Amino acid sequence: MGFRDFQDKVKRYFKFSKEEVTGILIAALVFGFIASYREWGYGAEFEFFVGLKNLINATIISLLAIIIHESAHKLFGVNRGYDVKTKIWWYGIAAAIILCIISRGHLWFFALSGMTLHHLAIQRLGKFRYGVRPIDLGIIGLAGPLANIVIATLLKTIILWFPALPINAALVHKAFLINWAVAVFNLLPIPPLDGIHIFFYSRLFYVTIFGFIAGYGLLVYFSIYSWIFAILIAGIAWLLFYIYFEKEAI
Repeated sequence: MGFRDFQDKVKRYFKFSKEEVTGILIAALVFGFIASYREWGYGAEFEFFVGLKNLINATIISLLAIIIHESAHKLFGVNRGYDVKTKIWWYGIAAAIILCIISRGHLWFFALSGMTLHHLAIQRLGKFRYGVRPIDLGIIGLAGPLANIVIATLLKTIILWFPALPINAALVHKAFLINWAVAVFNLLPIPPLDGIHIFFYSRLFYVTIFGFIAGYGLLVYFSIYSWIFAILIAGIAWLLFYIYFEKEAI
């Protein structure tokens, strides 16, 4: 697909329906509620306006993270010849709220959505397609989490390399956490999340990607900000899975 062809298809097919927008807004509000659950005041003292401010900030950040996630799906879908529709996973949203309340805000579960793919109108004579290919599902499914990880990395880079910038470091760090959470939880191999599409395309590829993203988050938890170490973790995950599972299946 040439750039002009891609640009034309983006103009025609890159859009969110009313149902998609409604689902995304609700998901953003829920994720914002979860991310700010423990921030309604200072310490044990309850402060309504402080909590409201944190809720609004977390909701806006969550909304941006979700839009980035779903936009990546749609853009990669158009590039592969599909019209991608977002389907919010309402059971996951409900589970996220319940888990947040039970854990008093300590546990996040940002499992967001599934997707449906439809072939775009054929624009070239002699081109025929039958069904949705697993590789297309895998690539489009990966696009969302990957976009969030790229944004999370850029945010963390700003904090580390430009500490003198007049920005709210705590807010940027929260944006990093929310983007990472959206990425890693949607990589779980549970229908209808992104991870299930990658898993069925290639289990080794899935383990490598999940190892990288989950490993990156674990490293950040211990204040180690390195893609190199994350790649090493992904390599170890690939090797172990190959030795103990894939090799036995051959």
